[in-house]
Amino acid sequence: MISGPHDPTSGGGLPAARSKAETLAYMSDIILELKQLAEKGGYRTLAAILAAALVEARLQTEDWEQ
Repeated sequence: MISGPHDPTSGGGLPAARSKAETLAYMSDIILELKQLAEKGGYRTLAAILAAALVEARLQTEDWEQ
């Protein structure tokens, strides 16, 4: 399982405080990597779902950066 920026098991002690925009940007990076893997594997439906999730994460990031 991949640890996220707020996952208490991602390292010793308390996780570093991150803004919502930073968390969304981190999620965007992960979603992009998953989308690329799905495309390379020929999983078109999964790649399309991840593409939609990527758009949403990027839009949400822009909203929180303002």
